[in-house]
Amino acid sequence: MIPFLAIEPLQILLIVLAIIFFIFFIFMVKYLNLYVRSIFSGAGIGIFELIGMSLRKVNANVIVNSRVRAVQAGLDISRLQMESHYLSGGAVPNVVTALIAANRAKIDLTFDQAAAIDLA
Repeated sequence: MIPFLAIEPLQILLIVLAIIFFIFFIFMVKYLNLYVRSIFSGAGIGIFELIGMSLRKVNANVIVNSRVRAVQAGLDISRLQMESHYLSGGAVPNVVTALIAANRAKIDLTFDQAAAIDLA
């Protein structure tokens, strides 16, 4: 008799659920720090958005840190704008720093203008 064929259906279900839970736990450990930081700072980036960034080869740490800095400075820069600039090869933290400095100096500078300057 082959031992693995003697397993009951309930045991198979429990094993499959344990594997799914383990995979979910690995994802949560990887992104939990960024997710908690995003929620408590008001940046509003969800856990599935963080996973999506990873699938799109976007450094989630860069985007979350930049979004947190922008929100704390009172700037309304969307996560999608930052991701787009990152995927274009731009330096998102530098653009956010420039926008914060321009905002404090009362200089009118949009994200698109700063991103274009960064990519030039």
